Amino acid sequence: MMLNSILEKALSFKRLNDDELLCLLEERENIKDIARAADTLNLKINSNKVSYVVNRNINFTNICDLNCRFCGYKRTK
Repeated sequence: MMLNSILEKALSFKRLNDDELLCLLEERENIKDIARAADTLNLKINSNKVSYVVNRNINFTNICDLNCRFCGYKRTK
């Protein structure tokens, strides 16, 4: 599958299929082309707007043994 045709499809706001997405994920040599296309698409969608989120989670304890991979408060006893 041709990388350029996949990137052109994405830049024209057409949904990529599973094989096309897999091709992007497996690409090793043209990462800069993928990043450039992603930046172009982001600018088309969001222009130069920037936003942020203030995270105000109140954690009542720092002892948790659930071992969630995403949690920054994981601790063992």
